[in-house]
Amino acid sequence: MLSAIATATIFGLVQQVNQKNLEETIGHLVSFPTRHTLSGAVGVDRAADWIKQEFEKVGGNLKVSKQTW
Repeated sequence: MLSAIATATIFGLVQQVNQKNLEETIGHLVSFPTRHTLSGAVGVDRAADWIKQEFEKVGGNLKVSKQTW
């Protein structure tokens, strides 16, 4: 069972979810032509770069990096 503080924190975070923003994010992700691991610069790399840029917009103490194999 969650503590009252944890429950309040989770509730506060859920309240911040913006449906329009979520729909736009999902729409953008599905717009990449393919995202399988061998798609390279056309698919998975472009999608990963976009996701990295979106996390970098958060700012603050969030450290963002992209793993390459």
